[in-house]
Amino acid sequence: MEQLKVFSFGGGVQSTACMVLAAQGKIDYKVFLFADTGDEHPETYDYLENVHKPFAEKHGLELHCLKRTWRDGSQYSIRENIDRLKSAIPIPVYLESGMPRQRHCTADWKINVVYKWEKQHGATGDSPALCGLGISTDEIQRMRTSIKDFQINDYPLIDLRLTRNDCHRIVKEAGLPQAPRSACFYCPYHSTDYWLDLREQRPDLFEQAVELEAEMSKRTQKAFGSTARLWRKGSLSRLPDQIRFDFIYDEDEPETCDTGNCFL
Repeated sequence: MEQLKVFSFGGGVQSTACMVLAAQGKIDYKVFLFADTGDEHPETYDYLENVHKPFAEKHGLELHCLKRTWRDGSQYSIRENIDRLKSAIPIPVYLESGMPRQRHCTADWKINVVYKWEKQHGATGDSPALCGLGISTDEIQRMRTSIKDFQINDYPLIDLRLTRNDCHRIVKEAGLPQAPRSACFYCPYHSTDYWLDLREQRPDLFEQAVELEAEMSKRTQKAFGSTARLWRKGSLSRLPDQIRFDFIYDEDEPETCDTGNCFL
């Protein structure tokens, strides 16, 4: 039986470059799986609908949008799940100590969703799926061996020795617009520059993030005796105006979730 091959598609620049490479026959993937948290930034959804889907269809690629499904068949976003479960803290937050609390969102809304699809489509320990991940050479420290016997992790960008800048070039040369960074709009692993932009350009989303931070703070105070925040340097409700910097990578700012499995 032919091995199941899927690409865990995050919607960011590396994933988009991999879709272009697949269309060009330079990597052997035809099936792309986008695990949708329901809370991605609107720019990600716009690009998905207006660029990714038409491009995939044009080049004979499959792009499946997956969501976490509960036993009753319902599909809640992470934020909707927070509203349903009054004590849950499913997203990473910064505690008063400055340390991030362990996340559950990556596993529950992305990794496990891809695992489930693979198993439903025949992946087993005897016949594991090959799962492509869009990690480039400048993120080589994020490479991992799969913890599941029914999945083998594959890193086509590493094999081709491509950097993130190479991915930008590949997307541009394919005639596609620059892909947005992929992450939930309230993710605490965003840069300071991102929060400033969100406050100015999408005040509606910024206000939702402020409200979410306040709710998470109540819950962590009760559970751990510590308030919580989404902005690494302080509370979003007190986010100051600062000089703008262009962030691609910065040692003082975490990375986002451009790959389909975040920090797998």
